[in-house]
Amino acid sequence: MKKDISIMQIDPTTNSVIFVVNKVSQITIGASALAQKIIKRILTLKGSNYFEPSIGTGFFGLLSTIDPGSVDSIKEATPILINDLAQQIKDEQAIDMTNGITYADDELLSDIQLTSVDFDDTFGGWLISLNIITKSSNTITISL
Repeated sequence: MKKDISIMQIDPTTNSVIFVVNKVSQITIGASALAQKIIKRILTLKGSNYFEPSIGTGFFGLLSTIDPGSVDSIKEATPILINDLAQQIKDEQAIDMTNGITYADDELLSDIQLTSVDFDDTFGGWLISLNIITKSSNTITISL
């Protein structure tokens, strides 16, 4: 797998994402590397990365909408964006492997399942839960 510096941890109790910066950079590996890649894609606005403008999703624009009248349409669009993201990552991994980059089974994406998407009026934001399933059948539940 392409190497990336570990910038997040998953709280095993709540499955919440915690962003951390360590004094000593560590490379993320295994299922955590895959989860980090997916989370970064969700949180990165497509076109905002100067070096890789094709990386990212439309989630930021979609989820920054806080119009109560748009909640249902956003809930309908979210599964489509998740499926597109899953296909994008699978395609990239296939190209990488064709080019000689190796992946462990727990770094290969099998599926992303959207388990819930809700707007929380209390804090005025979206709550999204995903199951990331690896080729090794490992499931990581992420709540954003």
